[in-house]
Amino acid sequence: MFLSSMILQWSYIHLKIRTHWMFTNLALFFSVKKQKAVPNEQLFASYLFKS
Repeated sequence: MFLSSMILQWSYIHLKIRTHWMFTNLALFFSVKKQKAVPNEQLFASYLFKS
């Protein structure tokens, strides 16, 4: 029971991280498309530290 709940929790966290990365990539893509002057790394780092 404990193991199954752990696996469930892990898969849930994994899913959350994956959807989070998907939205991050979309946000980065659109921000770069809007204004090419924004450096990817800086935006990426600020986003990582914010979350």
